[in-house]
Amino acid sequence: MRLNLDQAISYLKDPISLAVAVLILSVIISTAGMSLGWFGLIETYDLFPWMIAAAMLLYYSFFTAIILMVTRDSARDWSRAIYGFMGFVLLSGLYAWLLSGLSIYQAQTYQSIYIVLTLAFFVFLSIGSTVKFIVDFTHKRDAQADKRTDTPKNQ
Repeated sequence: MRLNLDQAISYLKDPISLAVAVLILSVIISTAGMSLGWFGLIETYDLFPWMIAAAMLLYYSFFTAIILMVTRDSARDWSRAIYGFMGFVLLSGLYAWLLSGLSIYQAQTYQSIYIVLTLAFFVFLSIGSTVKFIVDFTHKRDAQADKRTDTPKNQ
């Protein structure tokens, strides 16, 4: 079965689907990295799963902002982005905790990083929504200007 690139892109346009895909990628990378460390093939440290979860959280935040700029239904996707973010944070944090044996409180550096990335997520969402609003507003103004120049003036 061949996955069409257009199908993959349309699937990833939904913020919750993107969160699931990023979570799967995070699990694969964390598991592979820790497994290589357990077998002694590479040297990993206990906070590796937390690092991968944080990196994937940044990835999710950035691409969600892009999704909000190109989507037609920003209000629906805004709420879905927040739900996807919460689900990703909870599930990736739980997996990192299970894999590393360290809670977020024991991984103090990543506790701070998660707070910063949460703020960054909302900044990215705000930027994406603002850019979309400006572009939509500009298109409406251009359409109104075109309409005014197309109609003949009564003299």
